[in-house]
Amino acid sequence: MDDDYETEENDLLLEMIYASLIAYIVADFFGQLLFYSIETIVHRLHVQGVRSIVDNTDTARWKQVQIYTKIWDVYLLKFSLLYGGMLLAHGVIKKFFIDHRSSSPSPMTTSS
Repeated sequence: MDDDYETEENDLLLEMIYASLIAYIVADFFGQLLFYSIETIVHRLHVQGVRSIVDNTDTARWKQVQIYTKIWDVYLLKFSLLYGGMLLAHGVIKKFFIDHRSSSPSPMTTSS
């Protein structure tokens, strides 16, 4: 009788752990998917500020390749077809197709 109770309790515990693990993985994936572009924008704006300070103190001239005035400037540059889209597609293909194929064990050859 006690064994049945312990098995049901263990099954319930495993179901709770499995459900929380799946919820964590899904939440992390969608969080990264939603906030990656915003995080990139924030980093680029910070780098622009640091570069402008360094450029002004070193040479006393304003030399800036990219000047972001609005948040949409960074967003549009990031996801334009030539800059962001191709690099994103290349990274996804490399990560999921090329890396997994090269890490799979090679078939063993038998010598006759």
